[in-house]
Amino acid sequence: GELQTILIAPPAPAAPYPAAPSFTPAVAPAPAHQGRRGSIGTVALSIAAAVVGALVYKHFDRQNTSTSPTPSVTPGVASQIAPTRPVASPQAPSVWQLDFDAPPLVSTEPLIQPSAPLVDPAETFLVPPAKAIPVVPKFDVPSFLDEARSMMRTRAQPLVDNYREDLRSNVWTFEKSMQFAVGKLPKGRNEKGALVETSIKEIRARGNRIPGILDAELANIPDIDSYHTDAFARQKQIDRQLMLSLGRLAESYTVGIRKQIERLQKEDDPAAINQLQLEIERIRDDENRFMTLMLGGSMGDDADPGEWD
Repeated sequence: GELQTILIAPPAPAAPYPAAPSFTPAVAPAPAHQGRRGSIGTVALSIAAAVVGALVYKHFDRQNTSTSPTPSVTPGVASQIAPTRPVASPQAPSVWQLDFDAPPLVSTEPLIQPSAPLVDPAETFLVPPAKAIPVVPKFDVPSFLDEARSMMRTRAQPLVDNYREDLRSNVWTFEKSMQFAVGKLPKGRNEKGALVETSIKEIRARGNRIPGILDAELANIPDIDSYHTDAFARQKQIDRQLMLSLGRLAESYTVGIRKQIERLQKEDDPAAINQLQLEIERIRDDENRFMTLMLGGSMGDDADPGEWD
């Protein structure tokens, strides 16, 4: 209707052109029929704008209708549409919910927090306890280790004999050095000589092991402290030499234990396997342990080298 009115209405007079700048040539006035032609152009542009606006409005109205959860209708039409039941958005399932039922709808009522949970959530993920390893093994581990150590001692006997002979020689040299230092004293030689003799007896009773610290009365004798330092260093060198010589036997000892572990794996004896594996780890972690065993010392982890005889 508005477009029809525009078409029927007489054309409006054309607006005068603005004055041209001083630096441009003047424009001659348009003829009378040009004003009517401008009115027709204006009408055509208005029609095109109206059509484009209608298309744009229809496009956005269709898009809003497809994305909106509830359609927008006029009041007159809305009264004729039956009211629809509101659909509540599903609530995210709880972390501890393990069933596969449909999640409950969101309730508009305020939630009432219980004072204490009815079921401990941690109980939901309880795992059955692992099979306990029996304390007493089926296999006689101590007898097996005693037999294996005895076999290794037999093979290591020549090395151990040379080792003990080197220790006795080292103590003899240390004794002669102390007696020489006492002989140079201007007085009190008998008293100091008795101290040297008592100290040497204690050293031999300890398997010819020279202690790291001397008695204070002996240490005060001139030159004896330096003699003790040299003898103790030679003793460490002798120990190191034996340890290196026993390295191949220690490897054979652990290989034999591993073979026994392989046999026990077929018999399902985890307690015995655990004890044998522990022996391998002790030999691997403590380089002095195998030498202690070969010298007949204690099987404890804190064996005193002075008790190796």
